[in-house]
Amino acid sequence: MVLCRRLNLFSKAVVAVDGSKFKAVNNRDKNFTAAKVEARLAQVEASIGRYLAALDRADREPSDIAEARTTRLNEKIAGLREQMQALQAMSRQVEAAPDGQVSLIDPDARSMATSGKGTGMVGYNVQAAVDAEHHLIVAHAVTNVGSDRAQLAPMGLLAQEATGCATLTVLADRGYLSGEQVLACEGTGVLPCVPKTLTSGHAKRGLFTGQDFVYDAEQDHYTCPAGQHPTVTTANRGELAVVTGLGGGERYDILFRMLEPHELAAAMGFNTEDARYEFTGNKTQQIKQIGNAVSVAKMKACVSAIMADAAADRAALPPSLVAAE
Repeated sequence: MVLCRRLNLFSKAVVAVDGSKFKAVNNRDKNFTAAKVEARLAQVEASIGRYLAALDRADREPSDIAEARTTRLNEKIAGLREQMQALQAMSRQVEAAPDGQVSLIDPDARSMATSGKGTGMVGYNVQAAVDAEHHLIVAHAVTNVGSDRAQLAPMGLLAQEATGCATLTVLADRGYLSGEQVLACEGTGVLPCVPKTLTSGHAKRGLFTGQDFVYDAEQDHYTCPAGQHPTVTTANRGELAVVTGLGGGERYDILFRMLEPHELAAAMGFNTEDARYEFTGNKTQQIKQIGNAVSVAKMKACVSAIMADAAADRAALPPSLVAAE
C-alpha cells in the first residue's frame, strides 16, 4: 500500500465496497441455532412416538418375529432418546452463546442467509474495498455477520487509512444503507454514496414506483412516466376535492386528500341528526377508533354529491378550473 501511494495510484480517492460470502469448513448440520434445535427436537419426539406405537403393535403379536422386531424398536428408541439428551444439552449451549449460534467444526463460522429461501450457508462475510480506477483491493475485513448493513463506516475508514486520502468517496449498493452508518461517516472525510432501499412492492405488481416520478421544485409538481403532472401536491393537498374538467358536464377529475377525523366519522355513519359521537385522543388515535373503511355505497354517495354540487356551482368556479371544450 505504501508503494501504491508513492506511485500516486489512489489520486481519484474513490473506492467501491462490497461483501462476498465464503463457505466455512462446517456443514449446516454441524451448526446449531435455537430454531434448528427446536425443530430437531420435534422431529426426534415424533420419531419416538412412531416407534412406541409400532412397539405396542408388536407386543400384541406373540411370535419370534415380533420378539426380534421389539428388540430392534427398543434399540432405536434408546438411540433417539440419546439424541434428545444431546440436543437438550446443545440447546443450553446455544442459549449461552452471545449470538445464539454454535458451530461444532469451525467455531467462528456462522449461519448466514442467502438469496434463495432455505439456502442459508455457514461461513464468513468477507468485505473488500476496491480502488475505482486501478481495481486494487485497498482494504478488507472478515466478519461472521451475514448482513452488510453495519459495514459502511468501518470499511470506509479502513480504506481511508490505507489510501491516505483525507477525503474518500465510498460507493456501495443499497444493502449498506443505514442512517447510523451514514451518520458515523460524518466529519471523518468518508463520503458515502449509497442508493436508497426500495421498500415498495408496486414494481412486482406491474405498477409505477416513486422512482418513476420526477419532482420539479419550481413548479411544485411531479412528472409521471406518461409525461403528465399529477395535480395533488404539497400546495393543494389540504383541499378535500378539487373538481376540474367541467366540459359539458360529462368529464370530471376529482382529487382527494385523506379525510379528517370528523369527516371520517360522518362518512362511517357515526354522526347523524339523532346522535353524535365524540372521539378522544390525538388524530391518529381518533382514526383508529373510527376506522378508515368507507363502504362502496357511501363512497358513491359522496362522489355523486360532490359532482352534483360542482355542476350546480359551475359558474362560480375560476376559469382556470374549467376545461375548454
